[in-house]
Amino acid sequence: EKAWLWLQFMKSPLPQNNGGDKGITICNPDAISYSHIIEALSTYRAPVQSDSGKTNLNSLAGPPTLSAYESIEVLATQMDIEIVRRTPGNNLSSQWFLTEADKLLIILEDEYSKTMGGENSDHGWSQGDLERALAHGYRCLLEGWGRYAVAGVSTEGLTSNNGGSSKSEDNREHAIKRAHELLGRLESLASTIDQSDNAALVPSSCYSSAILALSVSNLPSAADAAEDVLGRMMSHYGIGQPSEFNQHAFLSSSFFNVAFSGCIAAHAKNNDAPKAEKILDQMMDLYDDGSLGREFVPEVRAFGTCIALWSKFSPANVRTKGSQRTNTRDKQEPPSQQQRMINADRAEAILSTLEGVAEMEVTKDGNFKLHATPYNIAILARVQTIAGNRGPSPKYKKYNYDNKEENVQIILHAQSILDHMEYQMGITPDPYTYSILLNAWCQQSCPGREGEKAADYAEELLRRRIEDVDIDKIYGDDVARSSRKREQSDIWPNAKHYSSVLKAHANTKSAGGAKKALALLSEMERRFYDANMLENDDSSEDVTEYHVDQKDVAKPDIVCYSIVIDAFANSRLMEASSVAHRLLRAVETKYEAGDVSMKPNTRIYTAVILALVHSPFIGDEQSELADDVSGKHTNNAQRAWSILERMKKNDATPNSFTYNYIINCAAQAGHDAENQRLSFEIALRAFQELRKGNNDDPDISTLHPDSFTYAFMLKACKNLLPPGSLSNKVMSQTFQECCRSGYLNDAVLDRLWYGVSRETFYKLLEKMPRKTYSPSGRENGHKNKAPIRADELPKSWSRSCNSWKRQGGRKVKDDMSWKKGVKMSVS
Repeated sequence: EKAWLWLQFMKSPLPQNNGGDKGITICNPDAISYSHIIEALSTYRAPVQSDSGKTNLNSLAGPPTLSAYESIEVLATQMDIEIVRRTPGNNLSSQWFLTEADKLLIILEDEYSKTMGGENSDHGWSQGDLERALAHGYRCLLEGWGRYAVAGVSTEGLTSNNGGSSKSEDNREHAIKRAHELLGRLESLASTIDQSDNAALVPSSCYSSAILALSVSNLPSAADAAEDVLGRMMSHYGIGQPSEFNQHAFLSSSFFNVAFSGCIAAHAKNNDAPKAEKILDQMMDLYDDGSLGREFVPEVRAFGTCIALWSKFSPANVRTKGSQRTNTRDKQEPPSQQQRMINADRAEAILSTLEGVAEMEVTKDGNFKLHATPYNIAILARVQTIAGNRGPSPKYKKYNYDNKEENVQIILHAQSILDHMEYQMGITPDPYTYSILLNAWCQQSCPGREGEKAADYAEELLRRRIEDVDIDKIYGDDVARSSRKREQSDIWPNAKHYSSVLKAHANTKSAGGAKKALALLSEMERRFYDANMLENDDSSEDVTEYHVDQKDVAKPDIVCYSIVIDAFANSRLMEASSVAHRLLRAVETKYEAGDVSMKPNTRIYTAVILALVHSPFIGDEQSELADDVSGKHTNNAQRAWSILERMKKNDATPNSFTYNYIINCAAQAGHDAENQRLSFEIALRAFQELRKGNNDDPDISTLHPDSFTYAFMLKACKNLLPPGSLSNKVMSQTFQECCRSGYLNDAVLDRLWYGVSRETFYKLLEKMPRKTYSPSGRENGHKNKAPIRADELPKSWSRSCNSWKRQGGRKVKDDMSWKKGVKMSVS
């Protein structure tokens, strides 16, 4: 900035009162001066702003208390010379300075053109001075525009309120184009200069700057342009041609590393893994034959980029020159099963090459160090070869369970990469390494023997990590302790790793899986709180105190508790509801003690109610659920309603599932008349509260009756009301409301068929205007199955009852959860 102001000062006319003649400038700058001013303008960095929005003066050149204008302005004032300041205060733009540098470069180019045409320079500059000035100006401005393309646009876009992302994108592409053009002009200038060391006029830093700029371009053609620049760079230095190698012009092998990595990154923008690997192969050829000397070692970053590209490569996603840029993963075509196998093999092959470089550098006493990231990507690529798993997107979240044994072998193959990494290469895995494998085992777990085997594999892997952690050593080291305070991920496995294994056991939906999940949760509690969770089988003992253990590993969070409660709710164990409620009490105790992260949510309360549906309650009722008026609960319906009241007390909003499970729980009351009366009152109360929420849009509201509500209510009427006119009337009104709401499905029809007389069933259908229905022959089939299906009835009756749900503001297919709900409603 000062240099630009000094140029104004030098070109200003000498004031008349200082004895100057009209038209005479203070000092006529020469071509070299112009090049130095271009250098100064090109190296300008925009001031960095703090979080408060104030300029950080430490980022400016010179003492922060001294204005950048002060010295030149003082001199200009003394000589009565006016200097125009075109930059408003501290709101400076790198693009503005680069544009001013471009204007000065044009002056040099015009003067040089005149000398090349046999004319004299208007400023009296010699051709030699102009050549040196132009070469220096090209180099500085090229690197300036390249630097601005890579970092300047994003930095100024964050600190500027003017313009949007499209303007920043245009500025970036302009900077990239300008850097590429200047490189071509510099090369052309170097070819016209008759001197033995003209190759030194184009240093390797210029080529690497142009390639880095092209690597951030969003134009598909940028990758080919970057590869072309790389070829020109190698040709310029005679690389690959020993007789032409120009060692004097060659500056540093590090710029070649940057150039190769930038070219690979440019192909990565186009999702073109084969071309990126081709550039990597060129790097390896130069490394193997030693063309660039011992200092040239391919960067780990280049290998990591290629491995990452292959892990998700699909030929359909490669961007060509005529293709449009894609911004979202939804537009990406997932690779086929065969392509995913190829991708995993290529990723592992590149990883093997990387290991070869590391082993070679160890013998040279180099500083080449491997880390876990390339291995993580290779492991993920192998896991994604499981049939049906097409990537991390929720759209392809579920695995294919048809080939369970084959899937297990794939995950074991991926786990062997971890073994090789840790035990043979001596590289410490990071949390993400274990997250990939634990999530794979979790997704593979399912009901059945093979699913339980997958869950056991997950826990075995987790315990391997637990045993590797020397907690006493870590907490005995003050440095390690302070480091952990700064970043909680230093010590792991963390709660997410535990929750993956807990989820794997829960997915088996078995008694054994639920018990294993509880045992693992108890272990977490013992390690973190020095408490033996649920060890004492006496439910009257209130577990309220948790003593913090300094040797903790992972804090059990609300997700861990929710998973274990879900596991017991689906286990059908006799003691499931008792264990679920005790876990809920533990969560509530922690929250009441001040741990806001353990606030019970809707899911955990609803899961406890579901456990009551599936198993009778076992325990000391006075101590466990003494929340009603009488101080004692007589049936599960009352217990479920008590949980609902506690739920509301803790500001957890009930949803349709919560009320549906209460109705279903009430519908399963015993044969005692008093219990049936109390249970039906609770079922009716839950149904009425759920209907109050029906004023909102059913597609948006989470509190409204649905097909399950009406099926469970019909079930309650059948089981709790005495046969007769009252039962028929209530069930008929419930069915008619279901049809009006558009939630009729086969489960509701089956409940109606099983609950009312045949005459009433057909009469309810005959009231509808479509046609008269009669037995269709299916009456002699399953006694609980209605002879008429919902798809035979008017569509308006089931208009709201489809297999779609809202997720992230959009409707998505949800066949599995729908079928699960239908099965539950008839059970």
